[in-house]
Amino acid sequence: MPKVSIITPLYNGTKTFDETAESILNQDYSDWEWILFDDGSSDETASLAEEALANFPAGYLVRAPHGGKAAAVRAGMLSSTMEQIAFCDADDLVHEGWLAALVTGQRAAAEAVVEQLFWSVWRGEIAPGDCVRHHLMLGARQLARGRVAFPLGG
Repeated sequence: MPKVSIITPLYNGTKTFDETAESILNQDYSDWEWILFDDGSSDETASLAEEALANFPAGYLVRAPHGGKAAAVRAGMLSSTMEQIAFCDADDLVHEGWLAALVTGQRAAAEAVVEQLFWSVWRGEIAPGDCVRHHLMLGARQLARGRVAFPLGG
């Protein structure tokens, strides 16, 4: 099974973060890290994040001045050391099987994308070099860094 980074951008999330942290830390999938990116919170969100990570060695907190959610997500992605990335906001609650379902679903979606790309190339509808572009349009959105289309060429 692939190794996964869960990226959680944080900004003034004290009202919801504890429940989110509990739901993430209760995942039944075993090979993952948690990257918390505090985007310049002015409340106690960063302290809550440190507490949540105190007993979870595969997680860490990154702090930066406020740059917006997109900047926080990008920085979290750049900090990732895993094969794939999942996203969970600081006000989301996820089921204990969420990450396992994402990985399983991504694998099934990847297989469908490869099959669709194969037949599209075979029928001459797209060039082999366009496979990556088409994969990005067809692939699963929840997990990033899928390596499905890359071996096909282009």
